[in-house]
Amino acid sequence: TRVCEPEELDSAPAEVAALNLADIARINYLTGARHHLLSQLTRQPFTRQPFRFLDVGAASGDFARAVSHRFPQ
Repeated sequence: TRVCEPEELDSAPAEVAALNLADIARINYLTGARHHLLSQLTRQPFTRQPFRFLDVGAASGDFARAVSHRFPQ
């Protein structure tokens, strides 16, 4: 069963939200999630030319920044 509740982070004070988003980015880095995403994208032929990347539910945006940095075209 899916439960739809407001996201607590959306209504958090800016300072609290910034700390939480930094934690999410740190977890993505420490667990290797960001590295795994980049290594999977590197293996795809479409990354040899300009492409668009949509990060749904981007949270801190660290995945999109990492993809943009790795594939600057």
